[in-house]
Amino acid sequence: MARPVIGTRKRLLYSTGLVTGVLGLGVGLIASPAVAGMVSSSPTVAGLMGNSSPAPKPTSAANAGSEPELAVPDRNNLALGKTVTGSAACRAGESADQAVDGELDAKWCSGERRAQLTIDLGEQYHLAAVTVDHAEAGGENAALNTRSFDIRVSDDGQTFRMAAQVRGNTEGQTVSEIDNSARYVQVLVRAPEQRKRGGAARIYEVGVAEAEFQMPDGETTPAATPSTECHADAPEQLTDFVAEHTTPMTRVECNEDVAVYFDDNLKAVPAETTEWVAPFATDVWKYLKSAYGSCAAEPRLDASLGACENFGAPRPGLFFMHKDSYSGGTVNGRFDQNSGFRTVNDIGYGNWDGTDNQVRDIIVHEACHQVEGDSQGRHGSPAFSIWGDSKWAEFCVYDFYANSGRDADAERVKAAFLSSRDDLPAGAQDAAWFQDWFLPLWEEGGGQPDVMENYFGLLAQHFPTQAENDGKNLTYARGMTTGEYVLFTSAAAGKDLSDRAAQAFGAGFDPAEFEQARKDFPELAF
Repeated sequence: MARPVIGTRKRLLYSTGLVTGVLGLGVGLIASPAVAGMVSSSPTVAGLMGNSSPAPKPTSAANAGSEPELAVPDRNNLALGKTVTGSAACRAGESADQAVDGELDAKWCSGERRAQLTIDLGEQYHLAAVTVDHAEAGGENAALNTRSFDIRVSDDGQTFRMAAQVRGNTEGQTVSEIDNSARYVQVLVRAPEQRKRGGAARIYEVGVAEAEFQMPDGETTPAATPSTECHADAPEQLTDFVAEHTTPMTRVECNEDVAVYFDDNLKAVPAETTEWVAPFATDVWKYLKSAYGSCAAEPRLDASLGACENFGAPRPGLFFMHKDSYSGGTVNGRFDQNSGFRTVNDIGYGNWDGTDNQVRDIIVHEACHQVEGDSQGRHGSPAFSIWGDSKWAEFCVYDFYANSGRDADAERVKAAFLSSRDDLPAGAQDAAWFQDWFLPLWEEGGGQPDVMENYFGLLAQHFPTQAENDGKNLTYARGMTTGEYVLFTSAAAGKDLSDRAAQAFGAGFDPAEFEQARKDFPELAF
């Protein structure tokens, strides 16, 4: 049996096939590389493991000399033997109940797109961690380990909220701290195997551990978070500097991802009305970093701008929120001198009680402009004149809702975007960007944003740039032609999209431009 690791901090230690956890004072959890930075801190877990001798050396379940051990022992596993439902099984004997039987000799397998496994714990618990044993834990090839999935929780089994996201996993066993009160726990599979498309979900076991204590009820948004807990980019008080705004702003929340500021009008709103704002902004920025935060090209950034990856993290994304002023949204990016080279999303709206869909959409939309203009350590959007403000954001907004467990919002914006028509690019008439271009790309990519991350990466590697800000960074030297845009997107998708572009954009697409782009960028293949 796995043993606890004695230490001075609460950390998660696990490997493929072997997890040590515990927990009490001075015992820790070491996060796997697969989920590091994507799980939140939680209350002390109530005894994932019960003994206190040193842990054995971690081993892989696929090649260990003895039978792999479960992450959560039977006596502490809330999921063991509970009622479970799941997407249709690959074959007989691979039904959902195999994932909660306490054994690694059988699995739940489903080939359905966005397969899900939902466990009814029988009553409400304050949850601390969810472990998932993937294909390798059951002795299968590591190439079959679940690459990306969400942990979602619910009080009623109908409406689910995000508890943790795992992206780019390669291990046979994952542990996610979740810190949530719920009765239902769901594993929603986004990418079932290491290959980026197709495949089947293979989950051998799901373990759920309870926390020792409940978080206090009725917490409200603080007036200001102590500056010692926040990045230097996010002082307690500042004056809005975006688009010549001059409004005094107060920081109401900061964490490792964002700092959220309210103007005086929004501060006057009862805290229980606006308590959704900071968690939502955090979810948005955390997801965009995980989806688009890589850097495909050799970075050329002055140290003062932060790292290329993850939009300069640990520098936070700043969100300036206004009530009844500056209607709509605008941004400053990390390469804008007037913002102090900080990432800033500035949103003005009237109704902030969380029931108005539009304010959430605006928050996501503005953050998507940061991806468009500042990802990959490059400044600018060569395709802006082609997709305007912003057909790209339709892809980005829909993908965020769909991949963050906000299914109702995803369906709502999908319906709106499917009916949208624009005279873009120049020459097009009533082009259905989402219906004929972006949604097919998203669906063909397995419901993941990979095609656009690939697009931005190829742009950074191959499109002309020049130095700016006294050599601190590179900016794109010019805008794209529509033919170049279709070529770069074809390379990102791995197939020739010129026929699709002709159908989607009509007179807005010139095949001769596309052929010229192929000559100008011969390194782009598909």
